[in-house]
Amino acid sequence: MEFGSAHSLYLALSGCRSSLLYSGAFTDARTADLVAWGEALLDAEERPTLRNRLTFVMVEAYQNIVRHRALVGSELERGAGRSLFLLRHQASGNEVVAVNPVLRDEAGGLRSLLERLRGLDIAQLKQLFLQRLRAEERTTRGGAGLGLIEMARRSGQEMGHVLTAIDEAHELFMLRVIVGGTSVVSADASALRALHEVVVREDVLLAATGLFAPAIQRVVVRLVADEMELSGEPRAPVMRIMHAAFGLVDTLGLDREGALLVVHRGANGPALALMVRVDASLADRLLMAHASIQEADPARREVIYRNTLLDRPDGVDREFLGLLELQRSCAEPVRVELGRTADGMHILIHSCL
Repeated sequence: MEFGSAHSLYLALSGCRSSLLYSGAFTDARTADLVAWGEALLDAEERPTLRNRLTFVMVEAYQNIVRHRALVGSELERGAGRSLFLLRHQASGNEVVAVNPVLRDEAGGLRSLLERLRGLDIAQLKQLFLQRLRAEERTTRGGAGLGLIEMARRSGQEMGHVLTAIDEAHELFMLRVIVGGTSVVSADASALRALHEVVVREDVLLAATGLFAPAIQRVVVRLVADEMELSGEPRAPVMRIMHAAFGLVDTLGLDREGALLVVHRGANGPALALMVRVDASLADRLLMAHASIQEADPARREVIYRNTLLDRPDGVDREFLGLLELQRSCAEPVRVELGRTADGMHILIHSCL
């Protein structure tokens, strides 16, 4: 993954307590993991009503992609018509974004329904839901827009949306819902398109930011292992690499603002990228530790690993134990790249999966 692309994702997904972007195989099996992620975010707040509302919106938005996205060819599916699910958790509210292709013949009905929902209060939304349920209005894949109506009711405010033509037969539908916020939202078309472009260009399967509490780490590891298993990758090595990556974040003490973790399809197969903001001192020490790890052959690396665990001389600093474990778990050299941007100095760590 290019440094610029990783930094674009970092900026797009940062600025909140935690975020999860998913753009892999949209199957029903992913629903439970997304619910677990949302519950892990809100557990500490002990707000069951908000948690129930967020869970409903997340599931409905995800199922909207699974059930109602247009079936397109592989080139369009991994290109301009790529589907995407995003959850951002922040103090001002929880943002759920769903992106998927729709048939142009159905886009007009979507626009009409979403415009009709504008300004309706909770009672009016409930009445419209019951009216459409009785009328049994359906598209060719079912629906009648009942999920959209109910998401608007659970959200308590207007939903933002964008529909953009991607070819003669399809449009890309972008939906944004806020749960727990207080302000009316509108979809930021330019920001969503820019994010979508990075996901397409780098073939991103999953990206996450935040402080990565243990419950959230477990969800991410399971999601990535499930995704790789669909591609024929064994679970155990993938899980070791993911645990090593999270261990690196933990031992570096980056709980002040968190990190960006990305799983994508690279030129040589599935890959992991980890971006963290660092100061000059930490960057120098990390680059030196990485150099010593890469200079060692596998046997020598095991000696360094044991010495590090036992706090013996000739190891690496314990704060870089995660980097050492990442290289021990990866069959290819782990790469470390330092970059300076307007918002500070960042380290980008690349490994295989």
